[in-house]
Amino acid sequence: MKKRYYFLAMLVIVLGTVIFLRWPRLKPGMVVVTRCEVDGDQMVLECRMRVPFQVVLRHGIRQPMQWRDELGIQVGSSTQLRQPETEIVASAYDIVHGEHYVDLVLVRGQVLRATSNGRQIDFIPWLTPDARTAQWIPPGPVALGEGVGMDIVHFATSSAQQEYLVLWGETDATRGVRDSALG
Repeated sequence: MKKRYYFLAMLVIVLGTVIFLRWPRLKPGMVVVTRCEVDGDQMVLECRMRVPFQVVLRHGIRQPMQWRDELGIQVGSSTQLRQPETEIVASAYDIVHGEHYVDLVLVRGQVLRATSNGRQIDFIPWLTPDARTAQWIPPGPVALGEGVGMDIVHFATSSAQQEYLVLWGETDATRGVRDSALG
């Protein structure tokens, strides 16, 4: 009789663990940055989504916005000074959590090297001799909507131009690269 109760207790524990691990924890339609760690010359990002997606990295130069010293909401966009280079990284499936993910490791050096899913992408700085002085802009835990991006690296910034690397998530990255006005 005791064996039966032990067996039922173990079954409940295993079932509870499986439900806990597989319970949806991500917002539908959102790419969530679930981990961001900065350690010296390295930044590690983990992005997750319920469905297959791509992380888009866009490297470019823009003219920074000149914001007025007024209260209230200000809307505007920057002017692209150099056509951005775009790289797309596809997600992999995490069978334990039932989610798709991209682990992205960025390393400063002679170039800014991005590594993800065994793929290595080098971003060569245009305004500085190397990427050692690039400034990390850690996104923290944040949810990005379809086609919404944010700066994660500034290579060089002046009042006239800013070299940047933007990260955003898309379920159809070819559409986002073609149609997006991010800069």
